[in-house]
Amino acid sequence: MIVIYLVFVLGVIALGMGAMELVLKHQRELASIRRNSSDNQIAALEQKIDDLTQLVYQQTIALDGAHHATVPDRLTERIGV
Repeated sequence: MIVIYLVFVLGVIALGMGAMELVLKHQRELASIRRNSSDNQIAALEQKIDDLTQLVYQQTIALDGAHHATVPDRLTERIGV
């Protein structure tokens, strides 16, 4: 049981590290766009922000779904069904 929990925690940490890498990449790109800003580049900046926001939403939903997928199995084991 502890091993399953440990694997789950390590998986969440790995996904979090991947998400942070994506955030940092986007942050660098956004900083580059801001340094050389024009109207087109501001639109590109807004698009990058929207893309990053959607990515964070998707990863949050995926992590939430992964967490809820394991709960029923553990509950049925506890109550003996």
